[in-house]
Amino acid sequence: MPGRCVVCNHDDRAAIERAVVSGAAIRATAIRYGVDRSSLGRHYRSHLSPATVAVVTGERVGTVMRRAEQLVDEAEGIMRDAKAQGRASLALSAIREIRESLKLLGTLTGELRPEGSVQVAVVNIAESKEWQETKATLLDALRAFPEARAAVARALLGPGS
Repeated sequence: MPGRCVVCNHDDRAAIERAVVSGAAIRATAIRYGVDRSSLGRHYRSHLSPATVAVVTGERVGTVMRRAEQLVDEAEGIMRDAKAQGRASLALSAIREIRESLKLLGTLTGELRPEGSVQVAVVNIAESKEWQETKATLLDALRAFPEARAAVARALLGPGS
C-alpha cells in the first residue's frame, strides 16, 4: 500500500513549502528539514497547486480570499432575506453561490483539491526507519574495512549524490 507524502505530513510543511517556493534549492531545503530530496521534489511537483503557491508566496491571495469571503457573506445575507420573504428560488440561487464561493475558498486554503486532481502516494523505502537502521548496521560492520565502507557508502547514496 502506498505511503503518505513525507512533506505533507512534516511538522514544518509550511516552512518547507515557503522555502522552496521562494527559490531555495531543493537539496538545501531537504537537508535543512531532514527530508529526502526526491520526496521534496515529488511534493513540489505533485502537491503544490498554483493556489497553494499563491498562498505560500502571498501573491494576491489576501485580496482573493477576502473577496471570496465577502461573496459568501453577501450570498448568506441574500439567502436569509429570501427565506424570510418566502422566495425559495432566490434562496436556492444564493445557496448555489455560497457553495461555489466555499469551493473557491477551500481550493485557495488547500482544504479542497481542484476537481479531477489525484494524489498518488509513493513509498520511499530510503526514508523508512528499518532501512536507516540496516544502512547504519552495514556501515558500522564495515568500519574495519575503510575502502569497502567508502565504496558501499557511495553506492548507497546513489548517482548524483
